[in-house]
Amino acid sequence: MGLSVSNKSTRPRSPDWIKPKAFIVLRSGVAADARLIETPCVHVKECAGPWKYPRWIDVRPDLPRTATGKIQRYKLRELES
Repeated sequence: MGLSVSNKSTRPRSPDWIKPKAFIVLRSGVAADARLIETPCVHVKECAGPWKYPRWIDVRPDLPRTATGKIQRYKLRELES
């Protein structure tokens, strides 16, 4: 698979309907295409359940991290609002 890092966040569709969104970072030299984008969705549908798959996938050059290397999820949520 051409994914280097991935993270999941939620995106409100309406006040009572929240769906997952994935943020992924590709390995160097890998181009984003439809098949590569669909791969995480299929994997999550098979392993976790069809209601948990990400409805939106955002390919990013990198993810915001703390000094210790943890992903700063609140910054990803801020980008969405």
